Amino acid sequence: MGFRDLQLSNNALLAKQVWRLFHHKDSLAYRVFQAKFFPGGNIFDVVIPSRCSYAWRSILQARDVILKGAVWRVGDGRSINIWEQRWVPNLSTSKVVSPRSNSHVTWVSELFLPNSKSWNVELLNNTFYPWEAEEISRIHVSPYCQTNTYVWPLTSNGDYSVKSAYKMLVLEVTASVQASSSTDNSAKPPPRRSDLVWWCPPQAGFFKANFDATVFDGSGSAGIGVAIRDQSGHIIVALSQKIRLPHSVDLAEALACSRAVLFAQELSLFQVEFEGDSLRIIQAINNPGANLTLFGHVIEEIRCLCSNLHRSVFKHVQRGGNKLAHALTRRAVITADFDVWVEELPSDLVDVFQSGFSLS
Repeated sequence: MGFRDLQLSNNALLAKQVWRLFHHKDSLAYRVFQAKFFPGGNIFDVVIPSRCSYAWRSILQARDVILKGAVWRVGDGRSINIWEQRWVPNLSTSKVVSPRSNSHVTWVSELFLPNSKSWNVELLNNTFYPWEAEEISRIHVSPYCQTNTYVWPLTSNGDYSVKSAYKMLVLEVTASVQASSSTDNSAKPPPRRSDLVWWCPPQAGFFKANFDATVFDGSGSAGIGVAIRDQSGHIIVALSQKIRLPHSVDLAEALACSRAVLFAQELSLFQVEFEGDSLRIIQAINNPGANLTLFGHVIEEIRCLCSNLHRSVFKHVQRGGNKLAHALTRRAVITADFDVWVEELPSDLVDVFQSGFSLS
């Protein structure tokens, strides 16, 4: 791994044990430690005792590594402390900096409208600095996911890694403000000739729904596009929708996929192939395990929505095979909310649609 600082690498290794003792509740190690040291809570609740083994003390001290890097993904928000924990991904420290003053709210769940999981915008504006209220209102909270999840945003899969933690600690020590501790794999590569593929029809008895998302820089919004076609390639319905700017491109792509599944459900299309050009999102959906990324709750949302369909398949397609959905995302910039076309397309997208088919 190329570790050079022994103390920092040791801290990163010990923090791995903290992560396991928090997340791997089915392991023997968790059951043993939980019974002895934190029977009524979790490893972060433990106060370091004045007398304990060197190994246990070292593990407890390594909790600081997790606290510096991990972020809470909001489910029901009931156990996330607004003022003390990291839960706002786009803030530099992921913690709110607005003064609490006389605010009566303590838990994130108290920032929702009553009996819902929608943000109480008026309360946000009255509680936080304007820019901070804006960032909080952009956090997507899934109505299907109740669990608050502790994720590690410094890796692509949201799971802790010693290497990423070590890099974070080194950057902290060297105060390299401009350095980045992770690589943004969400950026889409420039088009290549191999991307220029024609549209492929779905399997017999299925419809095909292509989806995509685009972030509009400087506008505070993003666009979602969904195009649903039958086996002959004819347009059944198309959607162009503007949404609030998500905190990442990956989240925008996941939300586009979720909208495509819901759209198919609304149209009573129960056997659908879904195609998108974000390989990371498609892989996340097809991986049956828990997803610890900051968009993982939307992956769970997609799976819940798919339970209402008879059959669903998720496939990755290169950008060249997703041009119509992409064009619909770009069109969202001129819509007030959303536009839907049934068995037709706006005239400016007809050429994009036709370019997806071979004329031979």
